[in-house]
Amino acid sequence: MTSSHDAATSPSITRTTEETAELLEARFLDLQAQNDALRRDAQEFSARAETMKARFEAAPTAQLVLDPKGLIREVNAAARVLLGRPVERLLNKALSVFIAGSSLTSYHALLKGAASNMPGAPGVNLQLQPPQGPALPVCLSVSARGEDTKVVEYLVTLMDMKAQHDAVELLTLQRDQVEGQVRDVSARLVSQRDEVEEIVRALSGEVQTAVHRASGFLDLLHREVGVHSDGVEQHFGSARRALSQATSMMAALVGYVRTTRARVRLREVNLGLVLNAVRRDLDPQCVGRQVKWSADALPVVQGDSQTLQVVLTELLSNALKFTSTREEARIRVRVQETAGEVCLGVEDNGVGLNMRFKDEVFRVFRRLHPSGTFEGAGVGLAVVRRVCERFGARVWAEGKPEVGATFWVAWPKQPVVLA
Repeated sequence: MTSSHDAATSPSITRTTEETAELLEARFLDLQAQNDALRRDAQEFSARAETMKARFEAAPTAQLVLDPKGLIREVNAAARVLLGRPVERLLNKALSVFIAGSSLTSYHALLKGAASNMPGAPGVNLQLQPPQGPALPVCLSVSARGEDTKVVEYLVTLMDMKAQHDAVELLTLQRDQVEGQVRDVSARLVSQRDEVEEIVRALSGEVQTAVHRASGFLDLLHREVGVHSDGVEQHFGSARRALSQATSMMAALVGYVRTTRARVRLREVNLGLVLNAVRRDLDPQCVGRQVKWSADALPVVQGDSQTLQVVLTELLSNALKFTSTREEARIRVRVQETAGEVCLGVEDNGVGLNMRFKDEVFRVFRRLHPSGTFEGAGVGLAVVRRVCERFGARVWAEGKPEVGATFWVAWPKQPVVLA
């Protein structure tokens, strides 16, 4: 027979047991849900890992995973092809075994750099040693992955540089061949120029001898003929002037060859001092004339002082010549600077220039006026053009008939002397 106390306690125990069962069931369901979630996460992680592994294997670039000791742990298909070995001969081997001895120092330095400067280090050019044949040029780059400042693994990428290496070697060979051809051509040009100079000198001597004889015969003929009419005297005078002009032209040609072949030396040249010296040399040509000189501030340039003196002498002489018909000659030296050049211009108010002949004036013996109008052999501006070209400088002319002309020289700030 059950007591009244036991009857009161029984429903309470039953409720507690049911509540505990419900809690346990809820906990079980919660754990089951968490387990399902973990299983899904594991499946997703596994799928991602398989995808990453497949991408790693199929990557077009050669890639390897090394352990902290530098042993190969994973190697993709491209790397196996590049290294020329099957996977079983690569795994658990030190990558350094497959690197040429001459590149080992660079390789170890790269790994050390990657370890101390995680996550990556720049690539360096190395050489792999394949099973057979010559060393293979590659570019090797390393990324390090670490935990708590300790390297867990290295990801190594190898890029085949053979095609580029072969292309560089081919270009180098072609460059050497071209440089050799240029040297040969330059040597032939120098030889030909020497020969031309020798011919010009010899021809000058022969012409001067012939002119001297012709002048002597002309004087002898003049004496033998005796008294002549003004017309005959005019013919004799024309003949003498022609002979004198031939002598002057040959002397000018020899001077042209000598000036354009002179030895030069690059150094700093104060153009202001050069201009002052040139003007002093030209003072005798200004006697009896009204010449107004002016000049911009001239800079210091890199060049050869003798060459620059020749350039300014010829340009200022040219200006004096073609302003000789003016009551007052105005000659100005202008300066304009660009990033790479100093432009010098000699401006005058002379007879001017027809721009149709702006290039003709820089040719040897090319005169735009009758020989009796202005003195000279017609080589001064040709000398300016040739000596400037030796330094990579440019020349050109601007002008207008009966107004004046300006002759320009664009002198490089970093000149290079050519042959």
